[in-house]
Amino acid sequence: HDFVRGMDLYSIACEALAKASHRDWYTMRADDSELLSDYQGSLYALHVSRDEWRRAAQAMDLRFVNARKAWALDNKSSSSTDLIMQSSKRTRLILDDLVLASTGGHN
Repeated sequence: HDFVRGMDLYSIACEALAKASHRDWYTMRADDSELLSDYQGSLYALHVSRDEWRRAAQAMDLRFVNARKAWALDNKSSSSTDLIMQSSKRTRLILDDLVLASTGGHN
């Protein structure tokens, strides 16, 4: 327990979740090949659990930025049938995050 006392586990968790949040996971979620954790949502929940509302809003802003980047990539994709089907689901996931981020950032 002496080892844990000197560590700020909250800061360590925040840093790990923030690093994992930068991935473009929309494509992976769209093809349903593996279950993925919602690192961005976890980061938001972690901040809220500590009444860190400003940091929670920043986490939602990160979600918005990542969704916006994914949206830009989505508009440049090729037009094969598989990509169109996947892109449609991917686009819905991106739009869901854009709406969620704007709502979460507003609160």
